Amino acid sequence: MKTVLFIHGFSAKMEDNIYLLEYLEKKKNIRIKTFTLPGHTEHGVEKITYDKWIKKAEEELLETLKETKKVILIGHSMGGAIATILAAKYPQVEKLILIAPAFTVGSLIQNREDIKDVVLRKKHPFGTGFEGVLRKLFTVPFSDLKEVRKIATLANSILVQVKCPILLLHGTIDQVVPISSSIEIYAKIKGEKQFTILTDVRHQVFKSEKKEEIAKYIYTYIVGGIHFKLRRKEHI
Repeated sequence: MKTVLFIHGFSAKMEDNIYLLEYLEKKKNIRIKTFTLPGHTEHGVEKITYDKWIKKAEEELLETLKETKKVILIGHSMGGAIATILAAKYPQVEKLILIAPAFTVGSLIQNREDIKDVVLRKKHPFGTGFEGVLRKLFTVPFSDLKEVRKIATLANSILVQVKCPILLLHGTIDQVVPISSSIEIYAKIKGEKQFTILTDVRHQVFKSEKKEEIAKYIYTYIVGGIHFKLRRKEHI
C-alpha cells in the first residue's frame, strides 16, 4: 500500500485537482490524503504569511507518518514548491511528484497589469480554465503573491538537498508558471529524476483533455518498478 499526500496550489479549489484525487482514490493499492492550506476559503484567499502554509503542510505530513513509514508527496503549482521543501527535510518522503511547480512566480505579479485588459474586456484567447486563473490574480491580496514568491525562493535554494526520486511534469502552454522554470530546476536536481513534458497542456493540468492519460502516468510512477520503466515518457 502506497500512501500519497497531495498539496494544492495557491488559490486552488478542490475541483481543480479532483480528477487526479478521485482517480487515485479508486486504486486499492493507494491511500490518498489531502488538505486545505491556511487562508484558502470558498471565496478566495485571505491575507496570510508563507510560513503558515509550510507549517500546515508539515503538520499533515507528520500526522501521516504516524500511520506509515514512507510517504509520496504530490504538489501542484505552489504546492509543488511546498512539497519540495518538505522532501528536503524528511527522508521518509519516498518520491516527489511535481506538477507545474511554482519555482518561478515573478510572472504572476508582473503580468497582473499586462493581462488586466484581457480579463476586464472578457476576451478569452487562452482557452478553458485559464480565465479563472487570471481572475484569481485580481481577487487575492497582493501581499499573498509576495508570500508565494518567498515559497518559490526557499524551494529553489533547498532543491539540491532532495534525495528522493523526482517526477516533474509541466505543460508547454502554461501561462501561469512557464515551462522554462521547470527546465531550469530539472537541471539542478542531483538525484534520480524524470521530466515529462505535457504537450498543449495549460496550468490546470487536470482540466485538460489529457487528464486521464496524465493521471494514469502518475499512478504508474507511484507504483514504480518495471511498471514505470516500461511506460516512462518524455512527452505526453
